[in-house]
Amino acid sequence: MKKGIDAEWNLSKYKWIYWLAILGFIVSLNLVLWGITLILYLVFDRNKPKTKDYRIKKIYEKYILIVGLLNFVWFILMLFGL
Repeated sequence: MKKGIDAEWNLSKYKWIYWLAILGFIVSLNLVLWGITLILYLVFDRNKPKTKDYRIKKIYEKYILIVGLLNFVWFILMLFGL
């Protein structure tokens, strides 16, 4: 006989809620990263950096690469059903 919380709630029925929460978190993180990317694009690429500091542009390019790779990995995970 089951005891504790599992006696009242069959938790295996609700596992999809946990997966939905994890997916929601990943999607929101993804949207935040793309929002930051858009802001950086508007600041750096549209104005063709007025600053002579190329370190900032190199950091920006690395950031774009990392976000692109994260989104590619996310796409592959979604393609195979996580």
